Amino acid sequence: MKKLLVILLALCVIFALAACGETDVQSVLESVPEAQGMIEDVQEMVDGFLSGEDGNEIVIPDSVLALSEEDEILLNGELKDGVYTNRYFGFRFTSPEDWTMKRDNDEAADPTDIIHFKDAFEEQWNCISFTSMGESYDENVSIVIVPLKDDEKGMSEEELVEKHIEDMWEINRAFGDDEGPELDSCVLAGEEHPVSRSDSETISGQKHYYSFFLPKSDFQCEIRISTYETPVEDYANCFVKLGPDGEPVVEEVHGSLLYMGHASLRITTPEGKVIYIDPYAGDYSVPADLILITHGHYDHNNPKKVTERNEGCEIITWKEALKGGAHQIFDLGYVTVETVEAGNNRNHNLKECVGYIITLSDGIKVYVSGDTSKTAQMEELAEKNIDYAFFCCDGQYNMDVEEAVECAKLVGAKINIPYHVIVKDGKYFDLKRAELFAAPNRIILEDGGELELNGVYGK
Repeated sequence: MKKLLVILLALCVIFALAACGETDVQSVLESVPEAQGMIEDVQEMVDGFLSGEDGNEIVIPDSVLALSEEDEILLNGELKDGVYTNRYFGFRFTSPEDWTMKRDNDEAADPTDIIHFKDAFEEQWNCISFTSMGESYDENVSIVIVPLKDDEKGMSEEELVEKHIEDMWEINRAFGDDEGPELDSCVLAGEEHPVSRSDSETISGQKHYYSFFLPKSDFQCEIRISTYETPVEDYANCFVKLGPDGEPVVEEVHGSLLYMGHASLRITTPEGKVIYIDPYAGDYSVPADLILITHGHYDHNNPKKVTERNEGCEIITWKEALKGGAHQIFDLGYVTVETVEAGNNRNHNLKECVGYIITLSDGIKVYVSGDTSKTAQMEELAEKNIDYAFFCCDGQYNMDVEEAVECAKLVGAKINIPYHVIVKDGKYFDLKRAELFAAPNRIILEDGGELELNGVYGK
């Protein structure tokens, strides 16, 4: 079969050369010794192929014969108004604006009708295919569904890509071409996939071909993207991942938290907004959208360090938080900041200190105790269903580790984290002391430690 393909491709080149000049096919054949007898070889092979005498006739695979009509409907997918949906392979493709999308197997048929795989094989097709293109074939996207060969079953995406690359190199070498596709990767439908990438010079410029291979059970879906100057990502972004219900999968985007040392934190919300809490330790090169300060001591209150600020950056200190002698709540759209009691010891006054409960847009709640000892309000915080709670536990200016554990049990957060421990060896964190914080679901963040704020302990 490969021999037939190579000869057919060679003949295409020969006839194309002849068509471009004044010479005829015979003169081209005479000028290429390797081409002598090629027409006779091709005719003989084609006759044998169509008659089945050479054993190369199209055989309908068992996997196709076993398909129920319901399976075929899923495999075919649905094409309607330039949108192709395939629940079997789990994606939806929306053709770019002003492009035309059609089913290749039967242009005259209603593209929403099912075309049976068995019929396709009997009509000398071995696949179901769809193509989306603009005014010319220069840039296009093709979707081809084909049964896996016996030696391909069980292969991963990357193995199928590598096999494709190897086969293409073999064909190219047959024409004396020492170049071929390479293994690359690209994001398709929100996930990174291995891809076969080919680059070639054409009259129109540098052309790029990308082939993805998505296997499932006994079938695979090959997605081919052809492009000149347009980045492949532009067309890959036309694909959306579908869940089992056929609806687009919405990838969860969580916020993150960076422990900068001492009592300094940086929260990045799911929208990408940046919140600094008690700026003092760490790096502040990421522009701020909100700065929260729990009280006026120098190791918590150094907003001048935050020199990079986005337009509209807000600062909330203990003064705004305790306006009118009551703990305030600030709704900023992307985050809600609720102020709570803090202080309650000889170094910190309840009227001059606050803690914060920071609720992100996805509902994740982070409690920051600020400098404090146990307060009367902590027991009430259990009703807030807090996900992450930070408790100071230096034992020098505030409560010690034992009292911090007691507070953690009162607050009842899903995850408890010690911070504001004694500075040691010039660092803003004492690991040995932090390890004494034996609260339920404790995790320890050292300087520079990060968390994905997904509300799950251990992840």
